[in-house]
Amino acid sequence: MIKEYLTKEHILTKQVATNLEETIQITTKSLLEKNIITTDYLDSIRETIEKFGLYMIIIPGVAFFHGSHERGVHEVGISLATFENKIVLSEEDPDKYISAAFCFSAVDSESHLSILQGLVELLSDEAFLELIRSNPNEKEILERINR
Repeated sequence: MIKEYLTKEHILTKQVATNLEETIQITTKSLLEKNIITTDYLDSIRETIEKFGLYMIIIPGVAFFHGSHERGVHEVGISLATFENKIVLSEEDPDKYISAAFCFSAVDSESHLSILQGLVELLSDEAFLELIRSNPNEKEILERINR
């Protein structure tokens, strides 16, 4: 199911960001352009981070941005951005950096579960993790997803 949503148009590679805000902007860009989400959803992501901290860094180097499905979500969607540089978010915690980030949007609390399952499978694949942390191109990512 994730293959249907994480398509070439929603994968941005070789991006450059200097902080968390730029990382969010880049990662959500394709979802905004396709009107899958609105800027209200970005505000929800920011508010979630402000309230709960950097828990969205689910494994070292990989962030999973999401907000409330009740705010600015038109469709289920997922995007991925990989970065040329490591975006360090905490000098005190070396695991709080971003090399790659996903943004996920859901229209309710149930319809997206199969996509999340596919994402969990991808993130359990060490080869996939090494790939997205190494600043690949879109073709390499799609080949790995479609295996």
